Amino acid sequence: MSLVSSETSMQAQHFAKAKMDYLMFKGYNNLATQAKTVINGTTFKDSVALGTITTDADGVKKRTVTVSVYNGDEASPRATLSHVFYSNDADLYVRNGNSTANSISLHYDSSNDRLYAKVDGNEKNLGGGGGVPIGTIIAWPGSSAPTEGGTWLLCNGQSCSSYPALVAIVGSTVPNLNGRFLEGTTSTPRSFKNAGLPNITATMIGNTHLNNSGPNLTGALYYHSYRAGCYDWNGGDWYFGNSAQLNWIGFNASRCSAIYGASDTVQPASYTVMYYIKAA
Repeated sequence: MSLVSSETSMQAQHFAKAKMDYLMFKGYNNLATQAKTVINGTTFKDSVALGTITTDADGVKKRTVTVSVYNGDEASPRATLSHVFYSNDADLYVRNGNSTANSISLHYDSSNDRLYAKVDGNEKNLGGGGGVPIGTIIAWPGSSAPTEGGTWLLCNGQSCSSYPALVAIVGSTVPNLNGRFLEGTTSTPRSFKNAGLPNITATMIGNTHLNNSGPNLTGALYYHSYRAGCYDWNGGDWYFGNSAQLNWIGFNASRCSAIYGASDTVQPASYTVMYYIKAA
């Protein structure tokens, strides 16, 4: 082979590689046959031939693409390059050429901002937002759902039947967390608890009369007494006479704990947020 012929073949290989890179950039769904066409600014021509479409065991279509580069009107190509293109509407597809298994395709669902993969044709969710698992509940201070990291549903009891992965965790509806707080547990997740307070108890020990010393009281009960002037009857008229002892027993829950009476409702200190659960 002459030096000129060798240089021509090297140029043809360069053009073939450039053409194949361009086809790979366009992707499987944009492949098309091409008759011999002059490569602009050169004496070379290239062509594209598409092989028969076949389907792998994992349901992925494939076809062989062959790029040929000719020097002018020569009948035989100076360079030929072939590559197998795979398609499952994937943005990226990789497989082991020696096996029908071990294939992985990468997909992006732009409508839901969701990134996922298919391994041997089976979907494997990648989270679309840093690997946050399906079913994760977040406290969100905004007035509308987050727009990043996947699909988020407001925890208002709505149906989630369109999201099988979430249904497998919480059932057919998301939890209604309106007015509720999340509470940690080590054994019973997804349980609802009603509001409540501990019981308030008190005792009174003594006789049936309230005397000057007062009864023996515990808990929320308390004893109070004071003396007040009163009117007496002297047989002919009322007159302001000796003072009288007034006694009573009161009840005040704050004597047991300062938490009682601190609010008109059962309300811990809080900051309101919206709870969202990751659906996809």
